[in-house]
Amino acid sequence: MFKEAIHKKLHLIKKPHLKVYEGFGNSTHCTLMGHALTQSASPREIYKNGFFHNTLALLKTFMIKTMPDALIEVKWQGKIVETNAAADGFFIVDLPNEQPLEPGKYKVEVALKGNADQQLLNTAISHIIIPQTNQFAFISDIDDTFLISHSSLF
Repeated sequence: MFKEAIHKKLHLIKKPHLKVYEGFGNSTHCTLMGHALTQSASPREIYKNGFFHNTLALLKTFMIKTMPDALIEVKWQGKIVETNAAADGFFIVDLPNEQPLEPGKYKVEVALKGNADQQLLNTAISHIIIPQTNQFAFISDIDDTFLISHSSLF
């Protein structure tokens, strides 16, 4: 009971869940990455510029617990692709395309299943972005120099 109250007060998610990042690809091949977690901090909704508030947010990034070897199922273009999370909970899925894709944003569904019993634990929805084909690309690495990225969010 006390432990649950602490988790609630610290805004920790204390159940198996997925953190799926936006995927990328081209007309013939796509890649999707993410983490399988059993505990992580809830996304911050209010940003304050106080020492205590920001220190607590930083400490919560170290309270993450991963789910090693979890079974991940990805629904992509009517097919299911399976993979297992690594020891640190990280997974990467290569998704070959049946037919060439037009540039745009495509929805992908991801399911988290238990290690042994393969029971459905949680689902998440992400997107795969297929960029326009251009002759030139501009890649900027300004990080927090000019832009506050809130990178402590996990």
